[in-house]
Amino acid sequence: CFSWNAKSQYSELYLNGAKVSEKITPANSRLAPDGTLVLGQDQDIIGGGFDLGQAFCGEIYGLQVFKTKLGVAEVEDMYRAGICGSQLPSEGVVLDWEDFLNAKRYGNVGEISAGCRMKKSNWEILSHFVGLEITPDLISVIFTEICS
Repeated sequence: CFSWNAKSQYSELYLNGAKVSEKITPANSRLAPDGTLVLGQDQDIIGGGFDLGQAFCGEIYGLQVFKTKLGVAEVEDMYRAGICGSQLPSEGVVLDWEDFLNAKRYGNVGEISAGCRMKKSNWEILSHFVGLEITPDLISVIFTEICS
């Protein structure tokens, strides 16, 4: 998660829900209207200068852009909710995950399902088996519960 306040110029970078970096951006930094948001690449010049060696390789999910800076607790809550967790309320959202899914894509970009079909969390399911002897049959039952 990257969080930035245009007024204070204060930015924070979070990895797995924990703040790993913070800094003040150069004075008068602004996001230009009608710009282009580039994900997964480093631009060496505006709108181009892409280098294949600098391409992102991984997964992005649940991406949202808010009009206000998120606090530490909000970022931590989003991380703890996980890939299948519900997103924050849509209040203050400028771009939502659906906007990114429907946007024009360039390069080798694919879309896969995160497999979020569970009605209960895995921890809720596993809590029913605490104290039982682990057997191949029990593992089969647990696997069926989690994956159904």
